[in-house]
Amino acid sequence: MFKSKRSLTISLEAVVFEDGTAIGPDPDNKILRWRALENAERDVFAAAVESPGAFPENAAGWIHEAEAEADLYFKNKLPVEDAMLLAATRHAMEYQDIYRLFKGYKAWRVLRSLDSLGGR
Repeated sequence: MFKSKRSLTISLEAVVFEDGTAIGPDPDNKILRWRALENAERDVFAAAVESPGAFPENAAGWIHEAEAEADLYFKNKLPVEDAMLLAATRHAMEYQDIYRLFKGYKAWRVLRSLDSLGGR
């Protein structure tokens, strides 16, 4: 496909390293959001495994915090899970806010999965 071309130029917009650090422009905060999602998912799953008995209460707290954050954008106009996810992916701009929203969303998903399996 490229045999007939004289040259090929490849440019990198950003580089994300194995430890999660990144360099390069990130005008839409996509790298920041990706990092917040990855950290929130890791932290929620670790909490579920390390302290399963305390997990439902902890998760409820994270969900409550995320709901309060999502209410800043949607004022209870969306189902809680949609509001948390949409606020994290589109509206929140600071890492801690995005992380809080994703953590609540992931906790909500884990609790919902446990309920459907009869594990809570």
